[in-house]
Amino acid sequence: MAAGLRLPGGVGEGIARPPGRGDRLRIEHPTGFLDVATAVDPSASPPTARRTAVVRTARKIIDGIVFPRAAAPAAVQPLGGNDGSAAR
Repeated sequence: MAAGLRLPGGVGEGIARPPGRGDRLRIEHPTGFLDVATAVDPSASPPTARRTAVVRTARKIIDGIVFPRAAAPAAVQPLGGNDGSAAR
């Protein structure tokens, strides 16, 4: 889609105005935006998209403190069998 906005005769020609410089487009959608890097060769016959890539960055989305509960004491197991008799 982003490459199609940059190619002469592409589906987006006349709908959007891509920036004159750079290869990155910002496409807006209902929940925010998406940056897409494109490389096109408009002089090729037919005009060709050489590369497209979604630009993503990692960011921290939450920061907080965790307060874990104290560990429950381990149950005491009798020595020997399950009948409670001591091991011999």
